[in-house]
Amino acid sequence: MITAHLKKLRLRAAISADEERVIHGLVAESRRSRADTVLAKAGQPLNVSMLVLDGWLVRSKDLPSGERQVMEIHLPGDFADLYGFTLKQLDHDLIAITECVIGYVPHERLMELTEKHPRLARIYWLSTNIDAAITREMALSLGDAVLRRLDLGSGGEPSVEDVGVVASVMAHEFGWDLARIAAERTALAAFYSERRLV
Repeated sequence: MITAHLKKLRLRAAISADEERVIHGLVAESRRSRADTVLAKAGQPLNVSMLVLDGWLVRSKDLPSGERQVMEIHLPGDFADLYGFTLKQLDHDLIAITECVIGYVPHERLMELTEKHPRLARIYWLSTNIDAAITREMALSLGDAVLRRLDLGSGGEPSVEDVGVVASVMAHEFGWDLARIAAERTALAAFYSERRLV
C-alpha cells in the first residue's frame, strides 16, 4: 500500500524493520477520489495529513483573476501536506488532477511518531524542508520538471502518458502553445535518446 512512500524515504535514509512497521501503521484509512476533486481547501482546519498512494495531486492557489496557480505536483509516495500537521491548515488547496487513492494519516499518529521515533521525525522533517525548497523554485522547462522536480525521471525514462500529464499542467500554467509543448517534449525525448546511446 505505501511501497512508493517507503522507496522515496529509502532514497534519503536506511529504514529499519521496526521503522517500516511504524510507517505502515500511520495510515488510518484510504479513500479513492475522482479527478478534479478538491481534497483540502485553503484555511480548512486539518486533523489528518494526506499520503498519495496512487494518482496525482497538485497544490494550487486561486488568483484574484479567478485563475488557478499550480504550485507543486505530488505523485504516489508523497506526503502532500505533512506541514499541515504543525500548521493545522493550509494556505492553498490540494486537488486531485487524476483519479487518486489517498492514505489519511491522523495527526495523533504523527505526534506519536515524533515522540517515540525521533529519527523518523527527522527524516520527515527533511521531507518538509525539501518540499519547501521545491515550492520556492519553479520549474522552467518540461525536462526540469521531469528530471529535477519530480521522481518521474529517477527510475529511467518516464511513460509517454506521465510526460503528457506534466506537459499539460505546465502548458496551462505557463501559457505554452502547441509548438512550445512539442519543443519541450522533443528536448526531453532527445535527452533520453542520448542516455540510451551511452
